[in-house]
Amino acid sequence: MYFIHKSVQSSGQIIIYGHLFILMSISMIAAAIRLLFLHEVHYSFILYFVFGSVLLYFISATFVFHQYRHMHQRLQIYHLGLFLGILAVFFIFNLFVVVPNIVIIGINTVFYHLC
Repeated sequence: MYFIHKSVQSSGQIIIYGHLFILMSISMIAAAIRLLFLHEVHYSFILYFVFGSVLLYFISATFVFHQYRHMHQRLQIYHLGLFLGILAVFFIFNLFVVVPNIVIIGINTVFYHLC
């Protein structure tokens, strides 16, 4: 079974340039992991940086692959709201409760696996 609808005709610009943002967000996450373990930045900066890069990844991946999925596999608005709500809850929790660096990465890993 294919997850991508192969009969959709387009020039492919969304896929090409969308992957640029996906690559940028993955690079940002890799840089954040390095900075987390080297303890070189302030907690609030790394929190904004990590969650911003995860948000960029989620929006980019959703935008790139939305029109190429079969109709029954596309994310609905309530799915989008649910995933963004989960990310927001994790972010707000980490704003008020200072957690070790590994927990921040663990929370974002859980979010990746939910999507």
